[in-house]
This record gives sequence, C-alpha cells and structure tokens, in this order.
Amino acid sequence: MIQDCAQCGEPLLDSPDVCPACGHSLATLLALAPVDTARQVSAPVAWVLGLALPGAGQFFCGATRRGLATLAFFVLGLVLQALVRLDGWLGATPVRLAFVLWLFSAIDAFFTARDVNLGLRPDQDGNPRVAAMLNAVVPGFGYFYLAERVKGFACFALFRALAMFVAPSRTGVVLLVFLELGSFVLAADAYRLAARARQAFVAQRESRLAVASQFPAALPLGCAGVLVFAYLALLALAATLTFSQLTRAL
Repeated sequence: MIQDCAQCGEPLLDSPDVCPACGHSLATLLALAPVDTARQVSAPVAWVLGLALPGAGQFFCGATRRGLATLAFFVLGLVLQALVRLDGWLGATPVRLAFVLWLFSAIDAFFTARDVNLGLRPDQDGNPRVAAMLNAVVPGFGYFYLAERVKGFACFALFRALAMFVAPSRTGVVLLVFLELGSFVLAADAYRLAARARQAFVAQRESRLAVASQFPAALPLGCAGVLVFAYLALLALAATLTFSQLTRAL
C-alpha cells in the first residue's frame, strides 16, 4: 500500500526513512502503519477498564506491553508508598507516580482504542500519551522519549534545582504547587509535539474509515482535567496545613 508523506503529501513508493521531496522524517509514520482495519474496539469500555484497574484498558486494546508496564509501576508506587516515607517535593513520591499512572491508564486506553479502530498498531512508537505521562512523572523524561535531549535535560535540571528550595514556608507552598502545575504543563507540551508528527496521517485515516465509536473524547479528557485540578487543590491545602502546624509548633 502506497502511503503519503504527512508533511507534504508526496506519495512514498519505497518506504524510505526520510521523504525524498521535503526531507521530513518518516519514523513516526512507519510506526503508524495500518494493520487490521476490520478490528473494532469500544473506546468507552477501554476507558472504564483503565479507570477500574491501571493497565486493564490497554490489555483490552491489545497494547499488552504498555498495559503490563502501567500496572507494574502503579503497584510499585503503592507498595513503596506503604513501606517508605519520603521527604521533600511530592513530585518524587511513589503516591504521585501511582496517581499519574492511573490517569494515564484511562486516557491511553481510550485513545488506543480509537487508534485501533483506525487500523493503527496499538503498540506504536512516538505515543503522545506516553510522552505526556513521562513528563508528568519526571519533568524532562517525555522529551528524552521524543529524542528532544537538550530540552529534556534543561527541564529536568531546572525542576530538580527548584525542588531543592521547597521548604515548610509560604514561599515553599507556592513553589511546590508551581512545580506540580509546571510538570503537567510540560506533559501537555510533550503531547503536542508527539501528536503533531502523526496528525496528518491520522486525519487521513479518519477521512477514509468509519470509526465505530463516536464517544466524545471531551468526557475522559474533562474527567482527567477535574482530577488534576482536585489533586493540585488538595496538594496546596495539605502543604498549607503542614506549614501552619509547623508554625504553631515553633
């Protein structure tokens, strides 16, 4: 099957690594090569499974390796949280890892189901959700995943340096919330970068195939946004209460 370059639309006759017309890298396009277009997966069911048990929705869609990794690190985060008490920035604690992976599991399952319904591989490289999750867990890692090494190192070093100034004070509370919010902003940026590389190809597939599920993506995305907002609010409240208790103790 002859595919077109996602950048310029030129037909690709020999499956090259770079488009001969515009020089656009085709690594992501080749990773998105269509497979079984007859297979249809329910995106709402995948989303609910991902909410119920991290990794279950990805198993349902056929993304077995990603489902195993999600479940394993989610359980690891819970176990470490129960066994180890860590001080410092909450972004380094296991409970945060479990929370981010839980959100990632549901969102990734939903959109992986939509990808499968478009005839795309569920285990594709350059996954925008994986890039976003990595940046949310450890700022900068999502850029490393996308081969943006300079940007990844700069973000990682900046966040680690700022985390050293988090302390039980009003300034520390503000900085803590800023770091958490910043990590989610970086997650959104990593998603944007990865999605841009595959946007034209996915749009082309959507125009040719009828997707079985028309379940609106706004619902899972909106739920994730509400949960992130609630998480940040609870974080700010907990940090403020801790600061108040320390102040009274002094």
